[in-house]
Amino acid sequence: MASKKPLIINGEVQEVPSDAKTIADVALPSDVTSVITRDGEIVPRSRFAQVPLPQGFDANLSQTNKGRGA
Repeated sequence: MASKKPLIINGEVQEVPSDAKTIADVALPSDVTSVITRDGEIVPRSRFAQVPLPQGFDANLSQTNKGRGA
């Protein structure tokens, strides 16, 4: 059985495969258009495979990419 590691997604701790290296390696619904990392970076779906897996992120289901306010 593959081991899991904790990751904060949408403010909740979730278990993801321990070998997950990028955002694309995490099972996200197809309607997630982007994610916002804990550092405030907006990552569009087209870059999920290039961006290293952050410690946590919020999924954005809206067609409008929204960042965090200052």
